[in-house]
Amino acid sequence: MVRGFLYVLLLIFLSIGFAYIYRTYKSTNSDTGIQEKTTDKLDCKRTSRWDNAPQYDRSLSLIEQRINKNQDGRFANNAMHQFNYFPAQLVNCIKIVPQPAKQLEGAEAYFTINSDEIRENYFPIIVDSAYVESDDIVIAFLLTHELTHVQQYIDSTNGNKSISCIDSEVEAFNAMYRFFVSVLNDEENAIVRIRFQNALDNYNDPKYRDLVSRFEKQLLMVGTVEEMKSGKLGDECKTYKHYIESAGVYMPTTDYYNCVYSKVNIELNRLLSEDPYYRKQCGLD
Repeated sequence: MVRGFLYVLLLIFLSIGFAYIYRTYKSTNSDTGIQEKTTDKLDCKRTSRWDNAPQYDRSLSLIEQRINKNQDGRFANNAMHQFNYFPAQLVNCIKIVPQPAKQLEGAEAYFTINSDEIRENYFPIIVDSAYVESDDIVIAFLLTHELTHVQQYIDSTNGNKSISCIDSEVEAFNAMYRFFVSVLNDEENAIVRIRFQNALDNYNDPKYRDLVSRFEKQLLMVGTVEEMKSGKLGDECKTYKHYIESAGVYMPTTDYYNCVYSKVNIELNRLLSEDPYYRKQCGLD
């Protein structure tokens, strides 16, 4: 069983940082988080974004630009690094609805699948209004998680895919991580790594723990997946690396990445399934 500080950190933050999915699965049964519906097919055909507050519009723009570059740039022919959780165009159909924290019942943000506001080309995401004080990248991570749930809802409603509550959270968690490693540019990626390490150092010292803002905790959770991948779980898959004799190094292969992500998914599924918060939200008890 894998252990370590970041795994403890993940458990601490499951009910804090990831509370933004609180109502994603409200009014669903215990087996399936995303329900198939008999409505007309949903899609996003808009070519421009809805009017949103500048902070959210910038983050949606960042998501769109980086995903398009991911699909057309250096990862265009690399399936393992392509971002395929939702299309870039989906940002055009997102309406951000800020609400005071006291109205969110502890959530950071959520997308409600049984909302009467959902319609063709319009998917409202409720966000804690305090996020206007955050920065574009942190908000982009938050929205990437929720956009993944929107796409899951679209797929399920259209009869393309049905996914369990826990697995849908694992997928949204992975989307945030893939946004970090494959979608952000090198400079943004480096900045996130520095901020993550600084937040981790502060959190690890009781004297500075209170300095870690709720926004930085989003970065800590992304870093947790990075720790999983590069730590023991990655070591367990090292036999799939290819040795380059001329360089004296082992290079990762497609089989290596498949092995690592499979193990990460299993571990995330276990952690979420054992967490009381998610057991309650997903109706596992």
